[in-house]
This record gives sequence, structure tokens and C-alpha cells, in this order.
Amino acid sequence: MEVAETHQVGESVTARFLCWRLPVRHLVLLTLLLALAGGCAEPALSGKDLLPDGVDPGGKTDIYGSDDRREVFDAEAVYQRVAQSTALVATSSDFYIGGNGHVWLEGTTYSEKIQGSLGAPLCSTERFADQPAPGYCSAFLLAPDLVATAGHCVNISYLCDELRFVFGFQYDRSAHESDVGDVPPDNFYRCASVVGHVYDKDAVSVDAVTSSEYWSDWAIVQLDRPVVGRTALPLRRTGQVAGGGKVSAVGYPGGIPAKVTAGRVVDNSHSLYFNTDMDIYGGNSGGVVVNPDGVAEGIVIRGTGGNSFTRQGACFASDVCTAYDPNRASGCTGNHVMRIDPVLQFVDSERIVKAELSQSVPIPDGQGSATLQLTLDDPGQIRFLTLNTSVSHWSPKDLEISLERETGHSAVLFHAPTLQKSSFSGTTDEFAGEPAAGTWTVHIRDLNPGNVIGSQEMNFAQLVVGIGDPVSPPPAAKFIGSDCLTDAACTFGPDARCLLYDDAGTPRGMCVLPCEGACPDRAGFATTFCTSVDGGLSGVCVPKAHAANAYCTELPGTAQTGVNRYVGSSSSAAANASVCLPL
Repeated sequence: MEVAETHQVGESVTARFLCWRLPVRHLVLLTLLLALAGGCAEPALSGKDLLPDGVDPGGKTDIYGSDDRREVFDAEAVYQRVAQSTALVATSSDFYIGGNGHVWLEGTTYSEKIQGSLGAPLCSTERFADQPAPGYCSAFLLAPDLVATAGHCVNISYLCDELRFVFGFQYDRSAHESDVGDVPPDNFYRCASVVGHVYDKDAVSVDAVTSSEYWSDWAIVQLDRPVVGRTALPLRRTGQVAGGGKVSAVGYPGGIPAKVTAGRVVDNSHSLYFNTDMDIYGGNSGGVVVNPDGVAEGIVIRGTGGNSFTRQGACFASDVCTAYDPNRASGCTGNHVMRIDPVLQFVDSERIVKAELSQSVPIPDGQGSATLQLTLDDPGQIRFLTLNTSVSHWSPKDLEISLERETGHSAVLFHAPTLQKSSFSGTTDEFAGEPAAGTWTVHIRDLNPGNVIGSQEMNFAQLVVGIGDPVSPPPAAKFIGSDCLTDAACTFGPDARCLLYDDAGTPRGMCVLPCEGACPDRAGFATTFCTSVDGGLSGVCVPKAHAANAYCTELPGTAQTGVNRYVGSSSSAAANASVCLPL
């Protein structure tokens, strides 16, 4: 894959789950705590390896049964190979330059980190408490200079050029513990730009980046140079992991050296993610989850929420669950893994092109918008498009950020985002299939007049565009807008149904999904919109008029129709869109 010359771009957002404090370095005053994903595992001889496929093994959110985390050197060869393609995510403050030209990691232990954030150390019975813990997330190699991680791992109050990625941060059986802090130059990389990013929590009301299934949470980062001596992981290309199937996470729990932990898929019913009982902690977020063949199935993104530890006297101990609880009564609901599908478009793009502009433009208070224009010259077709922006504003939650091209086609990327931050990054396939070349205008609008403290302006805008033929779904794939004649034909979700209609005497049908406010999207298909087709009694997700369906011409018996969003009992904002509905 050819990648055009890169430029550094600032990124920031807050993470959902909290673990320890990091310093704040941005215009918006944030208290940033590390994102925490929980995971659990059964005792080695009590279930995981003995259960047949399809059987829920039970487990816990943080430690399920016994603690299954292993050093990489104690893991099977396949997971040792996977570990060679994983990276610790840290910040520039976690390193210093040694006299030998190597980079040295900051030496705070896991227990000291917990004491600094929670007020007491880890208990002496806690495994790995004395290991160094300089990182806060995990990542893995997709292409020579691209890594994947969780969206909330780059949604922090650091500029992109402060983010660091360290390969090889793991113990060797014969190495002294202090050796892991000595990082050779070929293992140390910087963030050059964020080329893909979806974290629905910070744009929860926006169609193009919002999932009604729970937040999407992934990011693709371009490094400052190709990685030396390591290979990208193989990715699942068809089908999906089996319910009850064995999976393993390879990452950096708590920011300590790499660990491997195994588990089972305990809930496989969601199209965007699956649920497991692996033993994972804050720091595993963004890490790869692989099947027994070492093929990447997904990205660790979250657990039940809250903290992985309970205070026991003068110290903290890991929470332990004895059974996976799908009814949520005990809080032992496992941990979520985003399916790998969204990252394929980045790996498969022929090239990545960029346009950016640094310029201060005042944001009017409650009327009009700040605009910046960017020009792309590449004539190729868009596969994906990412907009990165930076603003100075007292209350970024009051903003709406949209993108419009010279043809008049536009998309809202952020509408009153839920996270208080000063940099925004969002990826959309709204323009997929269109030529990249042309003039693009970024609009930022203040939705709350009168709420002004100090200056408010847009400072920076960058477009990152993947070029290549749009992704085509496999012939048998079904999603919202697919043809059907019975509900059974809509195989993409348990609640999907077939909306029947008559096309000049020919019976036809379209797959739809019940909704209130938001709808899921899937790569290769038109983006979707929640509207009512029964006079406002209920809502269904229908396809937008989109390049993927040739603006409804590829859906016989339908036409472009302007509709309003069905909000129902959700908190989604009112909106309208052009969708494909039966004539």
C-alpha cells in the first residue's frame, strides 16, 4: 500500500473507563483517567479448554476465575509471533534518551501507578505489581507504518506528536527485569497522523459515525516511518469468530510488559463486536484479539466499566467474578471486542492522501460558521475519509462540525459532542465511491449563543483520504437495505425484518432494523438513517441515498425521499436525510 507524505496532527478526547491520572496539556481543562477494559477467565482446568464450541464458559469482567495472564515467553509459539506485532502505547513523558542513543522507559511500577491514582498500592498478592508500567494502551501492526488501537486511546489530551509506540516491550526468559526499559531505536515510533478514527461516545447523535449497538471504538495511526523487522498481523477477511470459540488477547494490562491471556466468546450476537471472558485490564484497550491460528479477530475496547480493583485494607486487589452474567445483575458481563472489519478499508486502500491547513478562523457566537477550505488533487475514488480538526473554545460541546464538497454533498461529523475536548477526529464512508479531487469546506458552528468565555476559533483542519475502489460486500452478505421477501433473509441481526412493498406488480422487500434515533453502519453498504414508515408510531433503519446504492437507483421500486429522524425515547438530536424508500 502506498502512503503519501505524512504530516503531524493533534488529537485529543477523553476515555470512557477510568483507571489512573495523566497530566492535562490542552486548552480544554480535562481530568483524564486511563481507559479501563475489564476481562475475566475460568480456571485452567475448570472450563475454558474443556467446553464444547457454543457453550458459555462463565467468567468475570476483570479476572474470570483464576488469573490466566502469562508472560509471552510462556505462551505458545503462535502467540509469541503475535506479540512481535504488538506495541505499547505511551506518551513522550514516559521516556528519556539514554547515552547509547537508546530510549529508556520511565520506571514507575504498576503498584506505584495505582497508588498515585487510587491512593493505595496494589496488595502483595497481586501478580505483576512490581513490574514497570509506563504505558496506558495497546496497539498492533496492520501495515508497515499503520497500527490499530482503540478510539479512546487516541481520544486524549495529548497532541499526536506526543504519542509513542513501543514494540518488543516484553520479558525474555533469560533477561533481567531492568532490560525491558531499554528500547532500541528500531522498536520506538512516533505518531505521524491519525488516519482513521471512530469513537461514538464523542459523537453519539451523528448518523455517519454512530452505532445503536453501543459505541464503535477504533483508531488507525500512521507512524513516523515503516516498522523495522516486524510483520503485520493477518486479519479475518470472511465470516466471524464462532460463539464459544477460543480467543486470546495479546497486550499490555496496566501498561506493564506484554501478557497473553486466553478466553472464550460468550456473546456473539452483535454485528459490531463480540463479548469474551478474557482476563484484561486497563492498558489492554486497543490490543489485538486473535484466534488459535493467530489471525486477528478484533480490538479490545471496553469492559463492564468502573475500576478493576477493590480496596482491601491498606491496598487494592483485583476484582474477581466466578460466573459470566448476561443479565448484568452481578456486573460480571465480560468485555467487548470490536470486530476487525472496520480496519480492512485502511489496509486495502491503494494509497492515503492528505490535505491540511493551519489557520485561525473565529467561530461566530451562535450564528454563521467558521470555515476552512482544503483542496485534494487525487482523481481516485474515495474508500474512506477522515476529518481532523482543532479548536479553541470554552465549551466544545456546543459545536457542530460538518464537511461539504463543491458538489453540495455534505455530512455532519459532530453535533454537540458528548466529550469536552479541543481536537476532533472522525472517519466516515459518506463520500465513498466519489472522486477525491475537488474543494472541501470544513464548517464549525456554535449551537449555544451567549456562552462565550475568551476566544473561540478553529485552528487546524486536515483531510485524510484512502484511495481505491470502494469495498464491495460479498454477494451473500445482507444488511439494512438488502433485498428480501421474508424476515429470514435478513440474517445480519436477530431483530432485523423485511419491509415488503409492491413495485408495479412485482413483490419486493428491503431489510430494515427497529431503531430509536441512531442506526448502525457497515463497511461496503450505504450509511443508514432512523425514520418512521408507519406514521410516527415506531422507527426503522433504512439506507440513505448513497454512492453505495447509486443514490437509490440500485434498489428497484425505491426513490430518494426526504425524511425526518425518528427520535423516540432516545436523546438523539432532530435531523433529516435523503433515504431510499418504496415509491
